Amino acid sequence: MFYENEIIMLIFGFLVTILIWLKYDRLKNIRFFKILSAGFYFFLAGWLFSSLEGFFWESLLNISEHICYLIGSLLLAYWIYKISGVKIEVK
Repeated sequence: MFYENEIIMLIFGFLVTILIWLKYDRLKNIRFFKILSAGFYFFLAGWLFSSLEGFFWESLLNISEHICYLIGSLLLAYWIYKISGVKIEVK
C-alpha cells in the first residue's frame, strides 16, 4: 500500500533535482555544496524507498529509507557546522 503524500514528496524531490541540475553553475558556488547536495540526494533516495516499499520488499526498503534519512540528516548537520565556522576547542 502506498500513500499519496509519499508520491507527492517524491515528485517534489525530482522537480528539485531538475532545478539543481539546471542551476548547477550557480549552486556550486555555495560553500561546501557537495556535502549539501549529497544530503539532499540521500533524502531523495529515502523518498524513493518510501514510495517503493508499498509494492515489494517492505522491510528492506523501510530500513533503507530510514538509513537514508539518518545519513541525509547527518550530512545536513555537518554542512551547517562547516558553514557556521564554529571552532571546537579541546582542553
